[in-house]
Amino acid sequence: FGRGRHIRLFLFFLFFMLTFVTYEVVFFPYKVDPDTDNSAPIIWVGLGVQILSLPYLIRWTLDEITQFRSVSGFFTYFLSHSNSIDFISLAMVWTAYIIDWSYANPENGEDEIVKVGRALYAFLNLLLCSKFMYFLKGFEGTSALIGMITAIVVDMSMFLLIMVMTT
Repeated sequence: FGRGRHIRLFLFFLFFMLTFVTYEVVFFPYKVDPDTDNSAPIIWVGLGVQILSLPYLIRWTLDEITQFRSVSGFFTYFLSHSNSIDFISLAMVWTAYIIDWSYANPENGEDEIVKVGRALYAFLNLLLCSKFMYFLKGFEGTSALIGMITAIVVDMSMFLLIMVMTT
């Protein structure tokens, strides 16, 4: 696709990633462990930050639906590495937001739903970094570096698989 469209999508994604990481790092801990007096305004600001990320999330969902409908089959869509990562990360972002919005009783301390939310946010950081690298591959100055990182990860995959299986 065109360079101008790539830059627009990159800037839109960068805004989403900044709001997502800001919420995760700054505001999510207040929702998990609120103070009795000062946490309510912070929680509302955190909700506002999440709402700022919704336009990109909706556009990203519509783009993935359009891509899915344009290919000839279910498996053809998922054969592409970037489509698989996009689908998984998109589903996980929606799941994390729904879990976070449905978590209405922060006074009970940290329960299982909060642990699931933290795990989702941690794994989503890795997936969103891979999407960030996908966008950086489109620029002349960073494409060779991203190709090298991708080759290193592919070469290390068997080592990491064995390491994960033994620990």
